[in-house]
Amino acid sequence: MSHLNHYLKLKSSADLQPLFSTSNNPVKEITESMGAWKTMYPKFIDHKWTGLNIHIGDGSHCRTAALFAFNSASHNWTIDPLVNEKHMREWAHDKKAQRIWWSKSKFEDVIWSALMPGLTDPYNIILVHAHVDIRKVIAKFPNWIHIYSNPCCMRTEQTLSLQYQKENDIEVVMYGVDTGIISDKNEVVVYKNRRLLKSNQSL
Repeated sequence: MSHLNHYLKLKSSADLQPLFSTSNNPVKEITESMGAWKTMYPKFIDHKWTGLNIHIGDGSHCRTAALFAFNSASHNWTIDPLVNEKHMREWAHDKKAQRIWWSKSKFEDVIWSALMPGLTDPYNIILVHAHVDIRKVIAKFPNWIHIYSNPCCMRTEQTLSLQYQKENDIEVVMYGVDTGIISDKNEVVVYKNRRLLKSNQSL
């Protein structure tokens, strides 16, 4: 089933559509977010997991975080300096959205107190066409379990070299082209933080 067809079959699509319909290219945005969700669930994140996913560069309408929140038990935090806080507050109130937060900030400047107390680590990091340097993200948020990256125009910054992976005990657990993403930038990679997992055998 294509990402778009799967999205339209979701019970939550009606609640999510006010976010996706604001895009100049809703099909691209929907399939990118669905690509992230279908890649991560349930292979890398259990649908019943109540931990935290951090969505960096998720855009003004926090679309990927919203899709994750409506279709899993996880908590989801969008960090983006372009977040449209007024629209998100109105949407969250109207749709009674739960387990989603946002920070109108660069990820380098955000602090944990911006989030609900008790939601700290470990967490997953979701990067959907995020214009950020993944190494700087890791430096800011070191206690991650998995990182999903769908690189765009800054591929070198949004992927990790073999040397960096070796030095930091990071493993590529999934790599490929997601043809369900309606974009010429449909490369997808998932990294695992072996160092964290070795220190926390319960994960």
